[in-house]
Amino acid sequence: MIEYYIIFSILSFLAYKEIHKPEKLNAYSYIFLILLFSIFIGLRNEIGCDWTAYKNIFNLTKCTTSDGTINLCNKFGIYNTLEYLKFKEIGFSSINLIISKFGGNLYFSNYFFSLLFVIPLLNFCSNLKRPFLAILVSYPYLITVIGIGTIRQAIAIAFLMVGINALNKNKIYKYYFFNSFSIIFHYSSLIFIFLPLLISPKRNIKLKKNKKFLFYLFLILGLSLIIFNNNYFSYQLNGYLNYIEATSFKSPLMVWSMISLPAIFILKNYKDIKEEDENRFWKNYSIICILMIFLIFFNNIISLRLLLYFLPLKIYALSNLPQISIFKYFPTKAYLITFVISLSTLTVWLNFANHSYCYLPYKNLLLN
Repeated sequence: MIEYYIIFSILSFLAYKEIHKPEKLNAYSYIFLILLFSIFIGLRNEIGCDWTAYKNIFNLTKCTTSDGTINLCNKFGIYNTLEYLKFKEIGFSSINLIISKFGGNLYFSNYFFSLLFVIPLLNFCSNLKRPFLAILVSYPYLITVIGIGTIRQAIAIAFLMVGINALNKNKIYKYYFFNSFSIIFHYSSLIFIFLPLLISPKRNIKLKKNKKFLFYLFLILGLSLIIFNNNYFSYQLNGYLNYIEATSFKSPLMVWSMISLPAIFILKNYKDIKEEDENRFWKNYSIICILMIFLIFFNNIISLRLLLYFLPLKIYALSNLPQISIFKYFPTKAYLITFVISLSTLTVWLNFANHSYCYLPYKNLLLN
C-alpha cells in the first residue's frame, strides 16, 4: 500500500510548490509525470479487478491466426480478425491486435494504453491555473482507481477532457475530433456528442450553425459505429439493463457525491470564475452533474459509467479553490483543504472500498 502514498507525497510536494506561483507544466515536468504514471499504470502486474478480463482480451488476438487457443476462441466465438475487432471497442481491439501482430505481449499493450490515458490527462491539467494541484486531485480516484482498473474508460475520459479544453475555446471541430477517440475506446462516451450544446456562445452565429451541423453529423457517425459493432453494443446494453445487481446503489451514489459537491461549489462561487468561463460550460456542466442523481434511481451501472465522465468537474473545481474570494489571501489554506480531501479519498478507498482488494498489494514489473 505504501507505493500509492509515495506517489501521493511526490504530487503533494509539487502542488505545494506552485501555490504562490503557479506555472504551466514545462517539458521536464511533462517527461517526469509521463514516466511516473506510465510506469505506475502500464507496468502493473496482476493489479485491478479487470486484470484477467484484459488478459483474455489480449490473448484472443491469437484467434485471428492459426496459433489460436481453441478453448478460448470457442468460449468467446472469435475465429477471425473482423470478429475480434467487433468483440470490444474498435480502438481498443485494433491496438491490441497491432501489438500482438508485431510480437508484443500484454505488458506492451498495458504500457501503450497507459500513455493514451496519461498524456491527454496531463494536457487537460496543464491548461488549468494550477496544473500540479489538478494532478494531485486526479490521483486518488481517476488515476489510481479508474486508470489502473478500467483503462478503456480511463482513456475515453482523458480524451474527453482534452475535448473539454477545446470546447472552452469554442473549437467545436476540435472537440468532436477528440470525442471520436473517446468513443472508440468506450462507447458510453457517445452520449457526449451532446456536450457542445452546453456552451453559450455570445453573438456568434457561425458557431451556432456549426454546433447544429456537427451535432447531426457526429450523431450519424456514432450510430454507424454502433451498427458496425452491434453485437458488442447489444451485449453491453443488455448487461447494463438486466444485471443491475452487479453494482450496488451505494457505488454510483458515492461517485455522485464526490463530484456533485465540487459542482455545487462552482455554482455557489461562480462569480469568482465567471470571467474565465466565458461560454458558461462549467456552470452548465455543474447543473447537469447535480441532476445526474435521478439517473441513479433508474440504473446503477449506467449511472456509474456516465458519472465518471464528470470527474473533470471535480479536478477543475478543487484546483481553482485558491482563486475563490475567501481564499484569495490565504492560498495555503485552500491547498490544505484540497490535500486533506485527496488524502482522505485515497485512504478511504484503499481501506474500505469493496474492490480495493484487487489493488493490494501493489505489484509492478520493476518492483519484482
